Amino acid sequence: MNPSIEDRLGSMIRAMEEVVLPELRGRKGLAEEQASLVLRHLHQLRAQAGLNTRYEDAEFRALATLAAELVAAANGGPVTTSAAHELRSAAMPATDDDALQAATVRTSAAIAALIAAAHVDGDTRFRTAVYRQVLGHGAATALRDRSWFAITRFEGPDTELPSMTAALT
Repeated sequence: MNPSIEDRLGSMIRAMEEVVLPELRGRKGLAEEQASLVLRHLHQLRAQAGLNTRYEDAEFRALATLAAELVAAANGGPVTTSAAHELRSAAMPATDDDALQAATVRTSAAIAALIAAAHVDGDTRFRTAVYRQVLGHGAATALRDRSWFAITRFEGPDTELPSMTAALT
């Protein structure tokens, strides 16, 4: 019988908590710091097990929403118009995990191209819209990512974040 990923992660966590870290405690060196970091990553992997595809889907959906907003607001000369057309074509949904990653990369690149084009010949209202829409997307992305990595305890103790699963909806 092949041990489950959950069992293997649990075994690694126990080894770090019960054997490795107790041997390193009090030394205050790089080895103790790195062992603690490995332990936090193991806890994170355990908590995120089975959610990676949902995370990638949430990331793509957010990019597709930003792409639609940017395309709808796009106004300017031929460079902007062409980049908006390319973005409209790039932001197509994916059917499997590999295609989802490729769609995310493709959409991100097309968004970056439209942003660059807006500074070539986009009108003032569009450049202002780009600024607002990209900042809004960035804030939502940062909140999702902070929730995804909250288990590492890099946030302050009083920080309130949505649960990892709530951040993916």
